[in-house]
Amino acid sequence: MSKADKIVDLIINRIEKGVKDKWQMPWHNSDFRFPINTKGHEYQGLNCFWLYMVKDQQNYSSNQWGTYQQWKEIGGDVAGQSATAFNQYILQPKLRMDDDDNQLCYGFKAWAVFNRDQVKGISRQPHPQTFVTKEMITDQAIKNQTAKWFDNISAIIETGYNKACYVPSKDIIKMPDFDQFKSDIDYYTVLGHEIIHWTGAKHRLNRQLSQERKEYAFEELVAELGTALIAANLKIQSKPTTNTTVYVNGWLKAMKQKPKVLWDAMSLAKYAVAFCNDLQKKNIAKQMHKEVA
Repeated sequence: MSKADKIVDLIINRIEKGVKDKWQMPWHNSDFRFPINTKGHEYQGLNCFWLYMVKDQQNYSSNQWGTYQQWKEIGGDVAGQSATAFNQYILQPKLRMDDDDNQLCYGFKAWAVFNRDQVKGISRQPHPQTFVTKEMITDQAIKNQTAKWFDNISAIIETGYNKACYVPSKDIIKMPDFDQFKSDIDYYTVLGHEIIHWTGAKHRLNRQLSQERKEYAFEELVAELGTALIAANLKIQSKPTTNTTVYVNGWLKAMKQKPKVLWDAMSLAKYAVAFCNDLQKKNIAKQMHKEVA
């Protein structure tokens, strides 16, 4: 079995355990920072999710990873440490063009990586703030941050409906009123789901949203994974919603038959969240410019 196949199998096994035992999935642990490399760049797609899981498994305190050479370049020493023993790999797709100029993935190249906790000769990262585990957002700073994050998304959101949905033809999001939800967390996770759909519009990330059953179901999976990342990023949810586990469980068979389904869904979800985070920076910059002017 290749390293790539082994990693996909391990992810699927842990998702199955999470669905059956209501186990807290590791990419929603108390440390909500995305995995980064030695230069501070976030890992993408399956690598992001996998390093979350390894960090949780090994109880690492850092979200930073690097190859032997990358740590060596900044004065780090990983002598005596193991990456292979814990399946600490990142995967790089091997791509080629077919006769119709379509890009195809025909396998993965694996790179062994070490967590910052395993490296000597460099300072340790400060530990992140402890997460509030109640089913309501009780931390005022997190509450304000969450509201601002959604305010800085330039989506048109209409309230007063009895359902939540993104309408591609009008490029709007329809939502029930805030006070119809059981909690503020429920509201923001549902809104986050629809925001991920919104990012898929043709003039944004162009995920070619379709009402065809198979494509629609896959887009729902992407939206649920993206919602989980948003909730983790904003520190408002420590466990997956029921919808997330239902959607993921519904795709387990397809993941086993064709592991690239997992790679594609996680990659698209991560791209969508990155798109939203970029909007934050742009809109904050605009507001600062207006204040200065």
